[in-house]
Amino acid sequence: MVFGKAATVPKDAPPVLKRRDTSKLPKTAIVRFQQISLAKTIANNYRWVLLENGDWFFAPNSGKDTPASGDPFDTSLPEKPTKTLSRSEVDAVRNLVEGGFAEGPGYQAEPVKGGSAYVVTSAPGGKAKERIFVGADDPVVATLRGFAARHAPDSESA
Repeated sequence: MVFGKAATVPKDAPPVLKRRDTSKLPKTAIVRFQQISLAKTIANNYRWVLLENGDWFFAPNSGKDTPASGDPFDTSLPEKPTKTLSRSEVDAVRNLVEGGFAEGPGYQAEPVKGGSAYVVTSAPGGKAKERIFVGADDPVVATLRGFAARHAPDSESA
């Protein structure tokens, strides 16, 4: 991340977290969300970025049963937005991640086998702050996971 602060990842953290997306956020980004499997496959990993204008870029992994030994993502974020969200949806996400969320600890972990880690990079006031959750329950993470489930292209057919 060129501006802001990436979370400090402890030495005993799952190794795949060292390969998370820490690229610079676009200047108008509100949040980047990453779901990273801690199991033996990366098939269900995904990430997304929401911009201030409502452009939402969603990149699910290919779904191939690829070993989780390397990069957690086997697809890139699209060049064009996956969809454009309404002002009310953008405001709801902004309020969620700017409401003190960025002030929490950068890394939270609970003992877990398998499961997923969640990486949330918010940009309150234009300065990025990354938080990582491994087996730790957080209501903001739960809401952002639900956001992806509601807006992902294949969720419309469900």
